[in-house]
Amino acid sequence: DEQIRNNLKMELGDEIGEKYFSELCHSSKNYLLDICRIPLLLSLVVNTLSGADCPPSLEELRSKSDIYEQFYESLKRRQKMKNTTASDDIYFELRDEIFKTLSYYMQGKGLVYIEESELVSFIRNMKYTQCQNLDMIKYLQKKNENYLWYLQVVDDLKKCGILNVYNRLETKTNALAFIHQSFQEYFAGCFLSSKERLKSTKYSIFLLKDEFNGGNVLKLTNKKKNWATIEFASNLDAQNIIISYIMRYSQKREDPDALELAANCIIQDATDNKCLVDDCCIWLLEAFKYWAIPYKYNLIYAANSLLNHVSPSFPKRLKKDIMYFGKKYIGRHTTIEYPESFDFDFLKQIIKKEKLEHKINAIFTLGERSWSLENASIILDFLFLLLSYNNSDIREQAVKSIKGVLEHNPSVRLSDEMKMYLIKIIENKEETGAIRTYTLNAIAKTGDTRAIPIFMNYLKDKENPYRDSASWSLQELVVKSSDVKYSKDFMRKFYYDCLISESNDEDGMYSKGNLVYTLSKLNATSYLDKLKKWIETENEPYVQEDGINAIGALAGINDLPFIEKYTLSSDPVIRSKAYRSLLQIDRENFFEKKRQQILNDPYSIVSYIVDKETFDITETLEELLSINPENNKIYDQIYGSVGTVINF
Repeated sequence: DEQIRNNLKMELGDEIGEKYFSELCHSSKNYLLDICRIPLLLSLVVNTLSGADCPPSLEELRSKSDIYEQFYESLKRRQKMKNTTASDDIYFELRDEIFKTLSYYMQGKGLVYIEESELVSFIRNMKYTQCQNLDMIKYLQKKNENYLWYLQVVDDLKKCGILNVYNRLETKTNALAFIHQSFQEYFAGCFLSSKERLKSTKYSIFLLKDEFNGGNVLKLTNKKKNWATIEFASNLDAQNIIISYIMRYSQKREDPDALELAANCIIQDATDNKCLVDDCCIWLLEAFKYWAIPYKYNLIYAANSLLNHVSPSFPKRLKKDIMYFGKKYIGRHTTIEYPESFDFDFLKQIIKKEKLEHKINAIFTLGERSWSLENASIILDFLFLLLSYNNSDIREQAVKSIKGVLEHNPSVRLSDEMKMYLIKIIENKEETGAIRTYTLNAIAKTGDTRAIPIFMNYLKDKENPYRDSASWSLQELVVKSSDVKYSKDFMRKFYYDCLISESNDEDGMYSKGNLVYTLSKLNATSYLDKLKKWIETENEPYVQEDGINAIGALAGINDLPFIEKYTLSSDPVIRSKAYRSLLQIDRENFFEKKRQQILNDPYSIVSYIVDKETFDITETLEELLSINPENNKIYDQIYGSVGTVINF
């Protein structure tokens, strides 16, 4: 913060700099001070404040998007003051549309620079949406008939101050890039948030697709490259339409990364739409418990952050659940992922030399990346080395990151020695409950069925904390086991016996939820009648939710009346499980009967059940942006001689 103060005084003068620093520190909201702790953004703020006759109030800089917008406007004002001819103004009008469309195109292609030849083709073939822009193109065509209009535009872009031009030595060609990657992301966000683009989900959803460029599956780090663009767009979207699109997409595809992105957008935007916040928080918990990648810790990090923004009417029991999982999986540190430019060697130096909070973030980052097989193995060795540290925070984060490496790098394997080391942590009651539960989840990720008896012992011992993690981890191994000793019938009985003997305290309640959920995964239809009697004695909504979900998965047509009673629950998630079960069992007869009732439910966790939107995007990026050589054909110059064309 003292560096911020000194920078403001150096750039703006002592008096004005001190005034702005005081405003930053004593603002009713300190969001801008947080933003200014990022050096690039501080430089943009200072540049904006110093470059205007009437600088904006700090209250006008409510978000990152505001800062980029004000900086760009400041840059344009300075350049307009230098204009000497009327034609200079024409380029200003064209630039905005080109920047926005070009940046979206580059984001969609995964480009950080564009070859000049490709840029020439892009500007020639893009679809201009403003009539005045087409008039300007016509003017440029007439102004210099021997100089192609789109080459004139490219020459202007080279000197506009937003793009850098550099020579690629390996190809001896020119390429252009935005002065910083964040400007490309900002302009692409502007493109997304325009009124025309907000009418359709396809522009936002295209940037979330798992595949593009010929169908090459993206690694997680690449998949997240468009997050900043969508976060910028959501800042600029006053109606939160983009956030709702991302949430609906995540629900239909069961994409936990997209749901985490929606939560990030809400937190950055600090929206007043409490319905949206409540829904997102509920979905984060749903995804954490039931979606394809179970126990994805980032979902709980996001849900915990959203708790400060939910409405007063947010269900208290769901808040309690999020706080329980938050205490269990977040620990004492809220982690952030460092930029992709921080490679393994750099992260390792942070872990060796920096403050504890930075060490934790660096260890967390190691587990969030997709690495080459060789690097992933080296990183696993390093993480196991960290388990020898005396600091419990470092050891806990190391185990979490071991699970992360296994999750994001499916080809990497733990050695038997590593697995035995982890098993000793599970069995050691002197270890913290947190590190034992992270270790249970890490071993489950390996799929090594030799750990089954270890997990069974953990689950039976009521002195062990967080037994729900042992239940889930055991389930992961059992479904993969071919050992006759742990047959499905044997494990069904084991799980049922654990369920009815489980304690009624907090650990027992959450354990019951997972135990009954696992019985549904083990297809325990022979226990259906027992489970129906059991659930009628349970009053905790968390247990009822998992119970009715399990009964619905095991039930038949004769069990409909029993399940239908739970559609009257005041708890939206229990209603959701009951409705979904009814539709799965007898959709043909039940759908029309309850469709409107489900659609009218105030919570999307219920109404999504009959939402038919699929989010199937078949268009290429060129089709999405209507990039076509025919777009501006009427503005092509006509030359009097073949020689002119050949020279070009």
